[in-house]
Amino acid sequence: MRTTRLLACSLLLLAGSAWADIWMADENAIHKLDATATQVELSLVSTRPKTLAVDPRDGAIWILTEKRIARRSRVGEVQFDIDLKTLGLESADLLAVDPGDGSAWIGDGKGLGKGDGKHFLRLDAGGRAVGTLPSPGEPRALSIALDGSIWILGK
Repeated sequence: MRTTRLLACSLLLLAGSAWADIWMADENAIHKLDATATQVELSLVSTRPKTLAVDPRDGAIWILTEKRIARRSRVGEVQFDIDLKTLGLESADLLAVDPGDGSAWIGDGKGLGKGDGKHFLRLDAGGRAVGTLPSPGEPRALSIALDGSIWILGK
């Protein structure tokens, strides 16, 4: 049986940061490569990761899967691992971390619980929901600027 070797790859080289970690994902795990990008330094089990994002303040990695959002320290310790349904989300496919405060925005492809259109949910660095934002149109990409402004690419 052939499996997808590389499901997602995220080169998270954080310019101007003490954390220059390179993370990549396959269908069953996320991997941190060494500084030369030639060896796997750390592997963490994660079922079907969709998107990775790094908190530039401390090098922690946010992991969005089909059904969960998790945050691990840069050495792999679980900081939280939350089922998206407990946040009122059916699914999510976009993730971006605010470099100022380490919060994350999750783009929800099906609306917040009641089919009310596409929204983004903001989680603080501890995993608590602290805000929502309606999405204009059909989002394809999400990014947070250094000043905290949110950039959304639509269809």
